[in-house]
Amino acid sequence: MQPLQFVGLDQVQVTPEQYQLIQEAVITAARAPLIGRQVMPRKELNDYGITQIETWIQTDMNAAAIGMAAVQGNADIVGLTPGALNIPVLWKDFNIFVRDLASSKRLGIPLDTTFATDAGRRVAELEELLIWEGTQGFIGFKGVVGRQSHATTGTWKATSHAYDDLCMAIAGLEAAGYAGPYSFIVSPVQKSYMRQLFASTGITILEKCQELADVYTSFFFADDTHALVVAPDPANFELQIGQNLITHPAVLPTGDLFVRVYEAVIPEFKRATSIFDITTIVFT
Repeated sequence: MQPLQFVGLDQVQVTPEQYQLIQEAVITAARAPLIGRQVMPRKELNDYGITQIETWIQTDMNAAAIGMAAVQGNADIVGLTPGALNIPVLWKDFNIFVRDLASSKRLGIPLDTTFATDAGRRVAELEELLIWEGTQGFIGFKGVVGRQSHATTGTWKATSHAYDDLCMAIAGLEAAGYAGPYSFIVSPVQKSYMRQLFASTGITILEKCQELADVYTSFFFADDTHALVVAPDPANFELQIGQNLITHPAVLPTGDLFVRVYEAVIPEFKRATSIFDITTIVFT
């Protein structure tokens, strides 16, 4: 744990217990929105200083050959489009006032961690936006060039079209060579319609979909007209983590404690066809 300095008054010092309370509040608040990390395989780089990594996009090989003697060459050049991927920093700052530190120590009252909770949540929300929609020029799932896409089979209102769309997407992924397992990512509104009963059965559309894929709810889709079906695998896409969420404290000239909550992450997409975008979803 990083040692903390006096905060301006000799009798006021941030204790290890206070710092631990801040850190736990940040981490706990950040965990709730992190759906992207449940879907994307993760690669821990463990180096905040890495600002860029080499990346590539792969095309598929031609089919294998068959015969009584393997005398004819059957090699082909796999398309590997090289590139560089920048790893951005996501951060949010807050202050803890010196008088709050002093009264907490003197009276034994735990610090108010509201600011820490909000900062952790805000960083996690930005990570989710980055993964699904992309932001500030960084690409998320819905911006991957070459992803598969198809319009919905029909309205999701009072019908089984959500299940039909999932089947259509899985068929597209299978045709591209992805055998699963699959993840189905929907918005809260979309999921609410999936809680209707499937046809004349006693089970819901959501339960039927869960037979085919893991269903996740993202609160960070730009709208309710798209849903995603993806084939998670490090060879297809993964979340590159230069620095996991951490807090960095510093003492201000006023004696107040400045705290930065930050991380360095970027989604890397290697095989665009492992992503299927269901488009033009309606509820009318």
